[in-house]
Amino acid sequence: MFKDYPHKNKILKNQPNTIIKSLADKSVLEKEFYILKFLENLSFVPRVSNFDGKVFLEEKLSGREMIKDDLSEDSIKELALILRKIHLLDILPSIKKYIYNDFLIDGKYQPVSIMRAILKEVPPQIIDKHEDVLCEIARNIESKLKNKNYQVSLIHGDLSLHNIFFQKDDIFLIDWTDCRLDISSCDVSQLFYLLDLSHVQQKIFLKHYDMDYIDDEILIFHRLLLLLHDLAHSAIKGEMLDEDYITKLSLECKIFYER
Repeated sequence: MFKDYPHKNKILKNQPNTIIKSLADKSVLEKEFYILKFLENLSFVPRVSNFDGKVFLEEKLSGREMIKDDLSEDSIKELALILRKIHLLDILPSIKKYIYNDFLIDGKYQPVSIMRAILKEVPPQIIDKHEDVLCEIARNIESKLKNKNYQVSLIHGDLSLHNIFFQKDDIFLIDWTDCRLDISSCDVSQLFYLLDLSHVQQKIFLKHYDMDYIDDEILIFHRLLLLLHDLAHSAIKGEMLDEDYITKLSLECKIFYER
């Protein structure tokens, strides 16, 4: 499930090498601190310390957010290797409570339950003509995954350009508040979707990411969930529904159905 936890980062004080960081929701702040502590031996996350329940210290990065022009073959390869490393980590019992996902059953991804849950959030006039196809797609993916060798893993959960940081020649992943235990293809598809990677760029990524269970059908399924999430989010906020999203939704259904 593509969850979005509303939160506002609040930088209380900039210091030469660290920032004092807080969030309105202290449980989310605690989650991010302990996830970053779990990841602290990896070179691509900021270091944190001194959590007192209200604030913590985070390493101050001197670079900038990624932009589309940064998406060279080398940077895409590096992102693939970073995500592969994250997704292959053994999860410590001490962090499981922070990344619990109630859409997993016995450690397995549940496409049908996830699709039904998100369809409830989308205005009926948008999905009425697509609902049967969307549910059929979810059933097909659930059946396919039963024969796939995959493990759920820690995923970042919010791989937008804003959360990919360049410092000199290094890439950092920041803002871990939406991380969770899930199937790793959620991260991969979200990265493709939010960074709008071309077909060629996706192939470069998948070559270096090298997880056999991921195929076009699974990626299409995740893209459908992301499109539905955006439509639901717009409806909840009372915004006008974006016709481009509706057109993309119809096209993705058609592509899958005609495979």
